[in-house]
Amino acid sequence: MQAIVNAILYILCAGCAWRMLPNDFPKWKTVYHYFRQWRKDGTWFEIHSWVTFMGKGKSSRFSKIRNS
Repeated sequence: MQAIVNAILYILCAGCAWRMLPNDFPKWKTVYHYFRQWRKDGTWFEIHSWVTFMGKGKSSRFSKIRNS
């Protein structure tokens, strides 16, 4: 599941299309399926909240985008 979460974070931070997901990640259809499912049932909100909490105070591209 970590690979799925990392792929979703990559898509959201890079702003690229799902089909442009690099081959280092799982297939884009798989990642997109989990993202849609998790958004519907509220899981993505929990994951995003946890990632945001863990990233507080760290200087990363994700936190810079989030704070702007």
